Amino acid sequence: MVKRWVGIALCVALAAAASVAWAQGRSTAVPPGYRGPLPPIPSSPHAAAPPDILRAVYEFAARRPDVMRYVPCFCGCERNGHKDNEDCFVARRDPDGRPHWDAHGLT
Repeated sequence: MVKRWVGIALCVALAAAASVAWAQGRSTAVPPGYRGPLPPIPSSPHAAAPPDILRAVYEFAARRPDVMRYVPCFCGCERNGHKDNEDCFVARRDPDGRPHWDAHGLT
């Protein structure tokens, strides 16, 4: 569980750094990711974080796969075929990039 929180904290830190750099005009490219309305976030009574934090992390995973793909997962889920932290939150994407959630990110 501590490893999951470290991963989430790393995602938030990377997101903040990327957002600051982008806002300062260092990058004019639009980052890849889905821009449309998101499907409902999965829920569980056993979720590892409050709903508002989970919502923010899932939204970040949908909107910034370019960052999530560089964040390793620390929970051992690579044994289940996950390659990076995006796989913990997004099971698959439609051709337009719309995510289909993986509930693994709740734990």
